[in-house]
Amino acid sequence: MKYKYEIYNCNNGNPTAIITNCTDEKIYKKLSEEIYKTNKNVDQVAVILDVKDNTCTFKLVNGEFCGNACLSISAYMYDNYKTKDITIINKIKKDNQEEDIKIESKFNNNTGNLIIPKDLFLPNSKCTNLEDYKVEMNGITHYIIPKSYKDKNEEFARNKIQKMEENNTIKNILGIIFLENNKIDPFIWINRIKLLQHQDSCLSGSIAALEYLETTNNIKESNITQPTGESYNIKFKENYIDITGTVRKVESKILEVE
Repeated sequence: MKYKYEIYNCNNGNPTAIITNCTDEKIYKKLSEEIYKTNKNVDQVAVILDVKDNTCTFKLVNGEFCGNACLSISAYMYDNYKTKDITIINKIKKDNQEEDIKIESKFNNNTGNLIIPKDLFLPNSKCTNLEDYKVEMNGITHYIIPKSYKDKNEEFARNKIQKMEENNTIKNILGIIFLENNKIDPFIWINRIKLLQHQDSCLSGSIAALEYLETTNNIKESNITQPTGESYNIKFKENYIDITGTVRKVESKILEVE
């Protein structure tokens, strides 16, 4: 059978592959492995589970939350259904339970805007160690490193991940986010498949970076610059997070599997 997927970039990086016509978990996990093999630049694979009116329900194959995937879904809905105002439901797996994160989105002219409930996305679990700042999110944990070691960042990230693995403290998806002058350098560890990605754009890591800036400098709004040079505008409100970034479709592809 032939299965379709579409690839979108957010802020000119962090490509999301969206599988559009398969809801069988065994098959879409197999498809995702093939997508990763044939598209070395793809950072995450999302699966459309249901589209009804202006609502799209999806999940990532690895079960985490992904802001860039949500932006990509927003663009996908516009491209395929001409819907500018979209309700996105990101299904995540947390502590072996499936939960929904409901997000309101607007899409127009390659720009996506997300409204994310703050209590669902940023639980109140701030860390007092500002040299190794931990932000717990639904489905993903980020560590903010408030300086950059430049070309040594990957070595630093690998060493930290190795120590955490030895202590069996990595549950699911882990981010090591280097932050310097409002610019991030993100490394994402997918524990299920033991894969370290050096991402060129990371929305959840950008939100975690602003969480750090709010704690240290009371900054509630900022443009967080990605390795691509483009930025997310992120605003912390009382009950929600307001995010704006660019989304661009790269291509549509077909995979055939038995």
